[in-house]
Amino acid sequence: MRLFVDVDDTLVLWQGLDGESSMDSWTPNEALIKAIIEYVYTTPDVYLYIWSGGGVGYAELFAERLLGDVVPYAALSKDTTMPQDDDVCIDDQFLKVKGRCVTWERWCSEEQSTGDNS
Repeated sequence: MRLFVDVDDTLVLWQGLDGESSMDSWTPNEALIKAIIEYVYTTPDVYLYIWSGGGVGYAELFAERLLGDVVPYAALSKDTTMPQDDDVCIDDQFLKVKGRCVTWERWCSEEQSTGDNS
C-alpha cells in the first residue's frame, strides 16, 4: 500500500488566505505528522510519498524539514494517475484517483479511532 500526502494545506498549514502568504507564514501540521509517523512504523509494507503540484523540489523541501530522517519517504510531483486501487491520498482537495482520497482531518480521525487507514 502507498500513502500519498499533499504538501500545501495538508502537511503544511498556511496562514493568511488572502494571497499574501510568504514562505515564513506556515506551520507544520503536527497532528498529521504524528499520525503519519505512527502509521509508517506500525503498518507493514507501506510506502510514503510526499507530493505537490509545486513539483518534486517543493515537496522535498517540506518533507526534509518536517520528516527528515524520521521516516522513509520519497518526494514527487503530484500525478493523480499514480495511485492505484489499494493506495490512500491525503489531500485538502478531492482528487479523482483510483485509490481512496481523504482529508487530513478525516484520516487522522480514522487513525485514532480504528488504527487502520487502508
